[in-house]
Amino acid sequence: MDFTNHLSPVIFSENTEPNRSFYLPSASEEEAFLSLKTFKSSLKVELDGEWAFQYWDSIEDATDFGQVNLLETQEKETITVPSVWQNFQHDSHSYVNFQYPFPYDPPYIPKENPCALYSRNYNYKKDGKLNYLYFEGVDSCFYLFVNNSYVGYNQCSHLSSEFLLDEYLVEGNNKISILVFKYCAGSYLEDQDKLRMSGIFRSLYILKRSPEHLVDFKITTTTTDYKNWKFALVIDGGKEVDVKIYDDKHGLVYSSTALNSLEVDFKEPKLWSAEKPNLYTIVLFSNGEYIAYNFGFRCVEIKDKIVYLNGKSIKFFGVNRHDSNPYTGSAISLEQAKIDLLLMKQHNINAIRTSHYPNAPWFLNLCTFYGFYVIDESDIECHGSVSQLGYYAGDEVYSHLANSGLYDKAILDRVKRTVKRDLNNSCVLIWSLGNESGYSKGFSEAAHWIKSFDNTRLTHYEGALHADKRFENDFSPLDLYSRMYASPKEVDEYFVFFDKPLIQCEYIHAMGNGPGDTEENVSQILKYPSYLGGCVWEWCDHGVYQGITKDGKHKFGYGGDFATTRDDGNFCMDGLVYPDRRPHTGLKEYKNVIRPIRAKQVSPLEFELSNLMYFTTVGEYLEVEYEIRDFGQIVYKETLTDFDINPQEKKLVKIKEVATLSDFVTVVFKYRLRFDQSWAAKGHMIGHDELIVKNEAKPVSLTTTDSSFTLKENSRYLTIRGNNFLYTVDKNTGLLAKMVYDNKNVLTKPSNWNVFRAPVDNDMHVKAKWFEQGYDRSKVFTYSTKVVETNGLVSIQTELSIASDSVRPFLKGLVTLLINGEGKVVVKYSLTRDCLLSPLPRLGIRLYLPKEMQALEYFGYGPFESYVDKHHSSTFGKYNLCVKENFEPYIRPQENSSHFNTKLLSLNGDNLKVKVNCPKGLSFNASVYSQEELTVKKHNYELVESEDIILCLDSKMAGLGSSSCGPELNPLYQVKDSNFEFECELSFNTVE
Repeated sequence: MDFTNHLSPVIFSENTEPNRSFYLPSASEEEAFLSLKTFKSSLKVELDGEWAFQYWDSIEDATDFGQVNLLETQEKETITVPSVWQNFQHDSHSYVNFQYPFPYDPPYIPKENPCALYSRNYNYKKDGKLNYLYFEGVDSCFYLFVNNSYVGYNQCSHLSSEFLLDEYLVEGNNKISILVFKYCAGSYLEDQDKLRMSGIFRSLYILKRSPEHLVDFKITTTTTDYKNWKFALVIDGGKEVDVKIYDDKHGLVYSSTALNSLEVDFKEPKLWSAEKPNLYTIVLFSNGEYIAYNFGFRCVEIKDKIVYLNGKSIKFFGVNRHDSNPYTGSAISLEQAKIDLLLMKQHNINAIRTSHYPNAPWFLNLCTFYGFYVIDESDIECHGSVSQLGYYAGDEVYSHLANSGLYDKAILDRVKRTVKRDLNNSCVLIWSLGNESGYSKGFSEAAHWIKSFDNTRLTHYEGALHADKRFENDFSPLDLYSRMYASPKEVDEYFVFFDKPLIQCEYIHAMGNGPGDTEENVSQILKYPSYLGGCVWEWCDHGVYQGITKDGKHKFGYGGDFATTRDDGNFCMDGLVYPDRRPHTGLKEYKNVIRPIRAKQVSPLEFELSNLMYFTTVGEYLEVEYEIRDFGQIVYKETLTDFDINPQEKKLVKIKEVATLSDFVTVVFKYRLRFDQSWAAKGHMIGHDELIVKNEAKPVSLTTTDSSFTLKENSRYLTIRGNNFLYTVDKNTGLLAKMVYDNKNVLTKPSNWNVFRAPVDNDMHVKAKWFEQGYDRSKVFTYSTKVVETNGLVSIQTELSIASDSVRPFLKGLVTLLINGEGKVVVKYSLTRDCLLSPLPRLGIRLYLPKEMQALEYFGYGPFESYVDKHHSSTFGKYNLCVKENFEPYIRPQENSSHFNTKLLSLNGDNLKVKVNCPKGLSFNASVYSQEELTVKKHNYELVESEDIILCLDSKMAGLGSSSCGPELNPLYQVKDSNFEFECELSFNTVE
């Protein structure tokens, strides 16, 4: 056979059945209901499992340049289906983002095109049934054979296809053979930002159907007043069908017979939403087959430029989700998908964009069941067009492929197949034309087709922003203004003059230690009624599991770890969860920022609580309690009984007046599930608010003592000796070089100034300036040192500057060390920054302590890492942990586990305790890894511990933001002050 279909941009399939909605026929009504949970049926013959397998680097290798019949090949091994062949040591994993993994010359693909032959037997017995072979997904295309006879062809990796096999089957064993290619002409439409994998990665099975079976059906629900609803059913097949509709208690609410269509009026049915995913079940019976399908009554529409669901304006607090797993690749099981969805619900996420292709066909059934608003995206991305000139050319060539005309038919085909497959899923509120492919006549025609076929949903497509203005572009069928990573300023500017609701299909880039701009983005969503919301990029880190090191550390690979010539590094490590689904602290942050209740103080004892939900009262969902904390200690706690707030309303809460002793008092409201849910148990924490009601920080003051001390000085050092301490100050830095307290070394190395941090992923662009200006290799020059003894205190004042080779000083000023006879030290500095240079990563000092000082206690934000723009998941409190535990193991090492606005901390070990007091708050980090080590290592399992505990005390630490793919860090969170004033107190004592 001449294998050429996959070389054509206009041959998408051959001999496939007409596109239809996804459903599963069953042999009984009971089985049909069960199939909604298990996706199993006695009419479904599973073909998942072991298949004979043969892989070749190219089709020429397989056919000996066309002279050998490939189908006579004796397969040499077996492979598990579904899977990706890269996980079986064939070909290589690869990761590229906005570049094609082959030369840009559409529609041509490499002749060295890896392929593989799958085969297995199917035992066929004539039973009066038709046999349809259903493929859920094959990457990138395949040719199907039965008993060496050609059956058909299909491309489009992430969409289903179906073939009628009966004319090719014989009684008894039949050989099914599938030839899969890594690339096809359609690969130009599948340049999604993901790990590239190949093979039969989704399930395939044979459906045994009645000869006169129902072919397809279409469900819609509409209303004009949100009380009286019309249920409509359109049936494809021309056969009489028995129709039953059951409510969520399995009570029969309708029963009739229909031929081609049916309309039923419902009065005040239970409505579906992400908050309350109330479901009805339709059961269709025809010619011995039962089909059950869950649906909800819901209506999505735009009125006055605001998106409404069931008459209520709604918000999307979503995520972008790929089919991705470190152990199975893009082959995702039902159980794996449920883990994702349960985690999302537990973290208040209510929307999913299926980036950047339709997920497995059953996935949307789960979304409808658990309650998610879905943006269903077609299997289209041509982002590689922007790299055709060898660099990221942007809008100059963004729409080149789309406007070429080569793929107009393919674009329409893929959009149609997506819509028809997923039409009956109530969770789908928005159809997406694809991702990052520019705009063209082909896209506008596809959008017009959607509106003609399904006018009950909205359309969006961010690629329209990159339309080539030299062409006439029709944006009229797009309902939403869609974009990515708009800055807060750009959002404000949009809402000055706008004509469509705004959605950010990607925002808040969650790469590594981040995102850091969650609160400001969500605050804007809540501010503007026409701001529908956004989806965080993205749900999970994409990694390939690569085994365990000798010391037991798990290894996850990313771009650059595979045998490929081009890659985009760790840009695939950009999720809210690790590859193995351990939550990042960024997910904890997002969870609390999108909590369904918010509190604010309106008077000393009164707080206003707002219910941000649209369909749910607080009382039917949550239990509310509050705590009064006096310097982190709970002094009063109360659960609000019979407490309720209607949707989108507010209520005042008056707290108990309690005497407090400290100068720092907070009130914490906690929100927990009142009842068990399908995704979490009663008592599960939904979120919290913490409000600082008293913050009267007093300046650090050092008391005089009767204890005496002596001073010695040479050209470099100044030594202070007391009754139980010996300190050495380096006059070349103005800082302590040695510290001995009760004959124990406090410092293992001289302390130093620190303006650098191990770049987080969202420092991707700004870090070049840091290295260029030498923030990673700063040097100190001291102009003068002044020593003053008075009232039992010694004051050491050093005028200094901090710079790097060939760069002017970025800081100048005065540092003062105050030391009393007990050995207490106050560190003060007043520094001026050169504002012509880039903002600093941080400003502080580093102390190197003995490795034994592992016991860490602090009063500040915890228990999670926290930064100026990422601390809403934490609360003020006293926290105890081991220094080794104060580490977040991001796959690519980077700055982590600092703690913002800490008032007090101590480190304890080897009978010595070091205490740091900073009433005005500092950022600290205690770690066994140096920032230099975190900077140079590519993987967390490569890290080597320092010989010391490294304690960083920072007056300022830059925020995290999302600038690896979003706007630059908000100036409010940059270390760009012109002047810095800081003080903290160090004290020591021995402990038994």
